[in-house]
Amino acid sequence: MIGIVLITHGHIGASLLEAARATFYTLPTLASAVCVPNDADLDALLEQASQQVRKVNQNRGVLVLTDILGSSASNLAHRLLPRHRELRVVTGVNLPMLFRSINYAHLNLQQLAQKALSGGNEGIVLSHDTKENHHSE
Repeated sequence: MIGIVLITHGHIGASLLEAARATFYTLPTLASAVCVPNDADLDALLEQASQQVRKVNQNRGVLVLTDILGSSASNLAHRLLPRHRELRVVTGVNLPMLFRSINYAHLNLQQLAQKALSGGNEGIVLSHDTKENHHSE
């Protein structure tokens, strides 16, 4: 299984994992979260994030999911790349992306990164108000 680490602002990642654990009940211990406070010292958090990557890695690689491209959390995630050979970072984490990643964690790292992207994209839809679509006469 590929390990999954969420690196997000505040407790977003921890909350997403909590929702996943409530849904999957037997969520593997191969998932972890790193919470990045607003006033984060990225140098100080880099070792903590690296430890989480090592913790969930079973020599198949680690998928890092982060929230906003260019943010502190995303920058921290990208700073892990030179430290860990088998690591992919996907930005824009949402619950559908996490669920898809968990469901397909048996794939190889590149395939899993693509599944994460598709899960995130396909999980975003514009719903229409049914009252507007069904006029009564």
